[in-house]
Amino acid sequence: MRLILLLFLNILRKVYSFNIDISSPTYKVGPPNSHFGFSVAEHFNGNNPILLIGAPKANSTQPGTISAGAIYSCPLNSYFRFKSNINNKWCSQAYVEYQNKERYKLPPRTKDDRSITIDSKGSDYQLLGASLSSSGKVNGRAIACAPLKRYHEGVSYTDGSCYLLGTDLTLTSIIHNCNGGRLSKQERHNSYGACMQGFSSSIDEEVILTGTIGAKAWTGGVHATFVDRSDDVFAINIDRTTLGFEERENGIRENKLFEKGDYVGYSVKHGRFGFWYEDKKNFTIVSGSTRHNQSGSVVFFPFMSIQDQSYEEMLPTNDGFMLKGRQIGSGFGYSIEVLDLNNDGFDDLIVGAPFEFHIDEKGNEYHGAVYVFFSNGKFQSRDQNDLVFRKPIILRGKEKYSQYGISITKLGNLDRDEYGYEDFAVGAPFDDNGAGVIYVYFGSKDKKSFNIKPAQIIQASKLGISPKQNPLKSCGFSLSGGSDIDNNGYPDLLVGCVLSDTVVALRSKPIINIITDHFMINSSLNIDGGVNCPRGSKTCFEFTTILSMNPSYSKEKLVDYTKDVFICQLETLPYQLGIDKRAKIYGSKDGYSLTWECGKNLNSQSQRKVHKLFISKDNTDWLNPLKLKFSVYIKDQPKTTLPDEGEPLINLNNYPILNKYNSTHEVVISFNKRCGDDDKCESDLELSATFLDISQDKKGTFVTRVGEKDSINIKFVVKNKGERAYESRMYLQYNHDELDVPQLDSTKKLSSVNLESYENNVTVFSLGNPIEPGKVITFHVIFKLVKSEGQRTSNILNFKANVNSTSIEKNDKDNVWEEELEIIKEAELELSGVSSPQMNYFGTTIDSLSDAELKYEEDVGPMVKHQYTVTNRGPFYVRDLSVEFDWPFRIDHEDDENNYALYLLEMPTIIEADKSIRHCLVEDSYDYINPQKLIIDPSLTVENSVKQKGRSKREVEQGKMFNIPDIKITTKGFLGSKGIQPIEATDSNGSPIMIVDVDCKNSYVMCFKVKCHFNYIESESSAQIEFRARLWNRTFIDHYTNVEYVQISSSGRIIVKPEQGVVDDQSNNFFTISTHAYPDRPKLQTQELPIFPIILAIFVGLMILGLIILICWKCGFFKRKRAGDGPLLHKAELQYEREMWHEMH
Repeated sequence: MRLILLLFLNILRKVYSFNIDISSPTYKVGPPNSHFGFSVAEHFNGNNPILLIGAPKANSTQPGTISAGAIYSCPLNSYFRFKSNINNKWCSQAYVEYQNKERYKLPPRTKDDRSITIDSKGSDYQLLGASLSSSGKVNGRAIACAPLKRYHEGVSYTDGSCYLLGTDLTLTSIIHNCNGGRLSKQERHNSYGACMQGFSSSIDEEVILTGTIGAKAWTGGVHATFVDRSDDVFAINIDRTTLGFEERENGIRENKLFEKGDYVGYSVKHGRFGFWYEDKKNFTIVSGSTRHNQSGSVVFFPFMSIQDQSYEEMLPTNDGFMLKGRQIGSGFGYSIEVLDLNNDGFDDLIVGAPFEFHIDEKGNEYHGAVYVFFSNGKFQSRDQNDLVFRKPIILRGKEKYSQYGISITKLGNLDRDEYGYEDFAVGAPFDDNGAGVIYVYFGSKDKKSFNIKPAQIIQASKLGISPKQNPLKSCGFSLSGGSDIDNNGYPDLLVGCVLSDTVVALRSKPIINIITDHFMINSSLNIDGGVNCPRGSKTCFEFTTILSMNPSYSKEKLVDYTKDVFICQLETLPYQLGIDKRAKIYGSKDGYSLTWECGKNLNSQSQRKVHKLFISKDNTDWLNPLKLKFSVYIKDQPKTTLPDEGEPLINLNNYPILNKYNSTHEVVISFNKRCGDDDKCESDLELSATFLDISQDKKGTFVTRVGEKDSINIKFVVKNKGERAYESRMYLQYNHDELDVPQLDSTKKLSSVNLESYENNVTVFSLGNPIEPGKVITFHVIFKLVKSEGQRTSNILNFKANVNSTSIEKNDKDNVWEEELEIIKEAELELSGVSSPQMNYFGTTIDSLSDAELKYEEDVGPMVKHQYTVTNRGPFYVRDLSVEFDWPFRIDHEDDENNYALYLLEMPTIIEADKSIRHCLVEDSYDYINPQKLIIDPSLTVENSVKQKGRSKREVEQGKMFNIPDIKITTKGFLGSKGIQPIEATDSNGSPIMIVDVDCKNSYVMCFKVKCHFNYIESESSAQIEFRARLWNRTFIDHYTNVEYVQISSSGRIIVKPEQGVVDDQSNNFFTISTHAYPDRPKLQTQELPIFPIILAIFVGLMILGLIILICWKCGFFKRKRAGDGPLLHKAELQYEREMWHEMH
């Protein structure tokens, strides 16, 4: 377990870091809010390394100043706090502005050592330390600048000033080109009244550069000094400048390449890149112009060292060549660095564009960019300046507002590779939530081999900073590297964290340069082969790991080679994502990883270890190669720790690491696939198929009639006309919403064919591994029809199959079979119905009730139910079926708006075969369903009647109470009042009668539509749709008491979408239910009789009546009780309903 944990930790360390140590940094915390770390430089005072730090807002302690800025010289130790500066153990202030440090005790207005007058406030807020540079060499020199230095009494000309410092940081000279009489200040900032010299600076053993971005209304410029040491006796300073003198007052603006606000001089460096004029004495000045053309550019100024006054001015190249930014506001040229990435003798150029924004084709956002320009590695002709550099490699920052590329520094040969490639670091000060991140990149042989992935990512939030300190902010705003400040042979890195007033020195660990390799007898593996293979394996082979030291570093003894100091590990890896590992290591616990101790005497001899690997018989992938990885880690590697303040720094030589790239070795091993001399399997699969027992119509389309239990059988034939076809498969696509997952016909199944997987509408069949040349495979696939869940738009089934393998297919045109099958789905749908009761009566007993007095549902009239039945007699199910109804709601009369016909009491209800209930759809149902808000009798609802599992006895009796007479309607019209007119008909006896037909076809009948939807109706099943209503008495009493009866009809129709492909006889898809309503009254006499017969009849009747009474009295008849006169039919009906209501409540 300890070993596994050790390996895991080492792997993590390997992924996220390299040889810059982040666990024990050396850091300095400056005065608060001083911008301590705005600029940094690695410097040597003689042989002693120091950290040179600029703090442009610091109090310099000079009288008459508040925030003049300061330069600090800090030793490399563990004293980090500004308050612990006893005997300058933390840092000391470098008094760079005067040769005599005592002058700092006097106000700035006093003339300096060179009798230069300084404005009384000229040193305050001068930003001393805004730029800072050192040669980074032993006994080297440095330069510190104050770009807002003001010299002129009473005039705020921000001339700027730079101070050239010796190795001990004493002042040797002052550079202030704009503070002379040769440059006009007549137009103030529009001429040379705001040069801001020292906004940028650079220095090495030969060249001093300063940027003057404010010259000529911030057109900008560069001043350069070359120290010519070719004379053995004297060193000659040669000055060149872009500033205009006398006859060329405009300087670089003379050639109209630049204009106001371009900021030439924002960054400055020099190098020899391959321009035609370059040699030992002539070189090229490089300057960033961040606002040129709004997108920024990098301009090149030839520095010609001929000692001639006419060459004092420095202008761009003969053709005005420059590198241009690609995006407005990107800040291209904000930072630049010159180094030799590939050690070809020609300098390469790196340019930062910290504000560039980019979105790739996947929608990923990138913030900040760095352009890497490799030199072409040769001198170009005078007219080929554009060929000096290759097209750039673009590195991009990932976090928003990170300002990736705001700082760049060369690191020297950080990993000390044997090729001498120089490396570099990029700062992103606002990455990682503002803490800052530094990205380290390695040089390479050429542009093609350059690795755009950082070799190391240093997150400030992960640095081993004392918990007493506040969290770091904006680390990477300034960077300085390339110098070995701890004398262990490896260059180190200095990082400024300006918003936390902190500077961090990150030292580099030494590297053990080992070499990992392997040996195999054969370059490829036989699928059927191997000697003494383990049981259950298909093949096996031997693999030898080789561990050795790089001869160039074999004398370095960073570890004790008298014992095993390393852990070696052999792993099998997936060849690609989604491919299994397959090869197993004999002796490994998990089969795929084996570790052992190694490294003893490695500095004098290499180590070899033989391993046996095998592949199981269950493996099917013989085409993709195997992948092995041999890795080495340091055994029991200790981790560096942060020393307490005042304690000695740890010696990083005791904490070496392995070379990141040479400590791992990956191998790809191919199989001998027996496919010719080139070992490339070129198969030629052919696929054909046909439907069994299905015929074609005249158009050649396959057509079949199907029922729910039918199936479709397809015969497939696959033939290999080429070389071996490994991992052959057939992919079958079909309509998964109509067909079940296909199955192989078990009666004709081949052992080599198997159903491998299925998902949605694709089923995969494995056909064999491999299919040998010339082999023919025949198999049958059976589909069963299922209930469709999708929204299909056709009765056509589509089938598409294609075969392939992991071999190379020579001809893929015959690998695909595609066919359509038209299926005819027969289903006999029928709509039927009945009115319950079929006959009803409307009477006059509630005629006195007004509409406002109608409260209960029984107040309006007798109940009527229209019960429809939808039946599917098969043989196929029907999906997505609708039944639409027209319901007679109201009769149009001028005298009354509430002339309801059949007053619907509740939503029409669907009763499925399993007695489940749901409702139909009625638009604006509040207007049509019980609009008068009558109190509903819950015992009479459809839902309650379904729960009682059948109709009540009374409902049955009502349905059988009356026989509807046989009525024949003639075509004679009848003249009546405006509205529905009665029509003439004949009864079963042939006698003429008058009836009223309330039907939705009549324009005086107002109807609304009801839609009932069914997802499925199974074969041989039915469902019921029930409408419960009341006959509205008042409508019929007011208008239709003088007719024989009123016929009230609703109608329905079945609707099936044609695209469902269902064949149905639609003759019985329509049905109408009619309810006959008779007036509840005696027949009225319509013919007048003579008065005398009437009087005579009355007299005779009274005599007979008196005689009968006398006889009955004599017989004692009046001693018995007699029942009262019976009610009219309607009275009886109404009384019965009320009695039933009271019994239930």
